[in-house]
Amino acid sequence: MLCKPCTRLIVISVLFLFVGMAQADFESEVIELVNIEREARNLHPLSYNLELTVAARRHSQDMGDQNYFDHTSLDGRKFFERIIDAGYDYRNCGENIAAGYATPAAVVDGWMNSDGHRANILDPDYCDIGVGYAVVNVSDFYHYWTQDFGRRAGVTQCPVPVAVPPATEIPVTAPPATEIPATSGAIDTGSGGGGGGCFIGCLSASGKIGALLKNFFGLRTRCIAVDGAEDRDRPKEEDQRTHLNVELY
Repeated sequence: MLCKPCTRLIVISVLFLFVGMAQADFESEVIELVNIEREARNLHPLSYNLELTVAARRHSQDMGDQNYFDHTSLDGRKFFERIIDAGYDYRNCGENIAAGYATPAAVVDGWMNSDGHRANILDPDYCDIGVGYAVVNVSDFYHYWTQDFGRRAGVTQCPVPVAVPPATEIPVTAPPATEIPATSGAIDTGSGGGGGGCFIGCLSASGKIGALLKNFFGLRTRCIAVDGAEDRDRPKEEDQRTHLNVELY
């Protein structure tokens, strides 16, 4: 007969596994919905990518745990730095975040009804996607979502997309940054970097815009923040279905 502490431990472990699988299912559904939107416009589907998933999950969890909502982490890192830290060597990349949306359908619908977020979802230059979803009880929004998009350095044509693996095969938690080798790449900390928009994209020096700047900036990364002040400064909307404040950025 199992002792009570052992029984509690088993129950807690099963609950954590169930919650992790449910979150992975939500992330997979977001990718499926994104690809439905892309295919409806004759765009190639985006491929599931583990490194982008790790970057997205870390950011969603961090926003919830530390109760903030921004593309820039509280430690000062920009989204493209988090993507590099996760091991993704990009040619170009972008990010959407959202909070307060309770379901994949709701959050994708919110992004698709915002010009800047929709532009990231439908960008023909991206090949890969990672989605991170976190639920944090003691936080302003409870639900936190991150989409990270990218095309690897040196990729001229998107390869055949990799399907999202079953939830049981997706790591429940993202491995620590110390366990993921960072790829080489210098970050431009000068003008043109970072946030300031509700949706942002980044091109490395091998990208389309970066190629034009290469003679001036060498191999440094050049980032473009799209002016999203209209979206960023609007008041939070009330979702009548969930009675939760929701926000896009």
